[in-house]
Amino acid sequence: MFQIYWTEEAEQDLEFVLTYYLENASVQVVESVYARIKEQIENLNNFPERTRQGRVIGTREYVFKKLPYTAFSTSKSYLITCMKGQDIQLT
Repeated sequence: MFQIYWTEEAEQDLEFVLTYYLENASVQVVESVYARIKEQIENLNNFPERTRQGRVIGTREYVFKKLPYTAFSTSKSYLITCMKGQDIQLT
């Protein structure tokens, strides 16, 4: 079993994503997106093979289902370093 740690940057990215949906959709959408992100990341504990080889050597990537985001990890402990969106720009 792997342990998941969120970096400060990843937490800020998640907050940005949720704020985006709050401003452009509804509280219900925010709750749904948050639940899906958290559930999919937590499932990596039991199914780490769901990640793919990262574009940077030594990293892994997880593409969220039905969401335009990718989480990046750097070790067997799945350090979630950031989330990048495809149709909204995250810094």
